[in-house]
Amino acid sequence: MTRLPFTLKQLEYFEAVARTGSIVTGAGLSHVSPSAVGSAIDELEAALEAQLFIRRKARGMELTPLGSHLLKQVRILLEQGAALTAAASENGVGISGAFSLGCYAPLVPFIVPAVIDHFHRTYPAVELEIVEDSSPALREQLLQGRIEGAILYGVDTVNDLEFAEVGKLRPYVLLPVGHPLAGGPEVRLADLTGERLLTVQAQPSLENTSSIFAAAGVAMGPHTTFSSSELVRCLVGRGLGYSVMLHRPAHDRTYDGNEVVACRIAEDVPSTPVGVAYPRGVRLTGRAQALIELLRTTSFYSLDGVRD
Repeated sequence: MTRLPFTLKQLEYFEAVARTGSIVTGAGLSHVSPSAVGSAIDELEAALEAQLFIRRKARGMELTPLGSHLLKQVRILLEQGAALTAAASENGVGISGAFSLGCYAPLVPFIVPAVIDHFHRTYPAVELEIVEDSSPALREQLLQGRIEGAILYGVDTVNDLEFAEVGKLRPYVLLPVGHPLAGGPEVRLADLTGERLLTVQAQPSLENTSSIFAAAGVAMGPHTTFSSSELVRCLVGRGLGYSVMLHRPAHDRTYDGNEVVACRIAEDVPSTPVGVAYPRGVRLTGRAQALIELLRTTSFYSLDGVRD
């Protein structure tokens, strides 16, 4: 049998530094000294005769293209090692280890609290880290191996990512109380074209909104973008415009105390898939499988849309 030129411990340190982008932070996660992690990385690169990181003073440790490619295989090896250890224990195969999970920022308050609560109670051996960012940034982190999975809209996935759908969001119109169209069972987008549309600037919110109007055969008209969905809700509550949204809070009162009305869209518009994206060709870990199962079987209010 061929003797491996590296150790699992070196691979663990490599994965920790790749995930955090820092030897110091990676050492903290591994509960060892930075010098031990730095030496292990140097030894691993020497054993593989390859450069895995680019050392930058201002930006920390950046994976080389080869390092990003090898990271996927390293995580598979570490997962298999963890499964082997669990299989040898009395409890059989368990779900444990570090789980770096990304989530598209506007979806975070609707999904992440329940995910954290579930993993804390059901899988206490999992070290869950949540990365909140824009969709393009999360896609890049997935491809670089810095996060294991990301909760995204299906429209955000690219060819080198797999997507496990967990639900759909049906878009709806948000109006202020007292708006002439707020009292009916549904609203036609065509009847709102002369009013100010308020949208969220984070990608892909504006793109989604544009596609909804296109599907309805309606010109989007004048619009203004803002930094967050809750700010948009507050502005709608004050009668400064209307919005088209996907996720819906559990109540219809804004942060500043005004009420808004969620109305079904009369035109035939598509629903947007929500799911977990992960690098193509990488075997799902037990942690990721548990996340997907949770999202598929739990009735999140955020996925209810405008209820009948």
